Amino acid sequence: MITRNGKAYRTVADAAQELGVSAKTIRDWIQRGIIDHPPVVEHGIQTMTHFPADYMRKVKEQIREHREKRAAARNRSGRRISKP
Repeated sequence: MITRNGKAYRTVADAAQELGVSAKTIRDWIQRGIIDHPPVVEHGIQTMTHFPADYMRKVKEQIREHREKRAAARNRSGRRISKP
């Protein structure tokens, strides 16, 4: 958690802990389009991504849907598909 001007912002590490994955996994999911890009906050010349509660709810749903699609594809093909 980072605090700027008295307001707390969740970091990728906080989001990773909440989702039970690594920060690298979250960055990979964002890059691959599995989950949406998080909001950006600007503080002067510094910008940072943050992971607010409403974003995290949406991400959890996106991950669930992605896993369901993978499982359905695996069941249709009879073969294992690599994890996201």
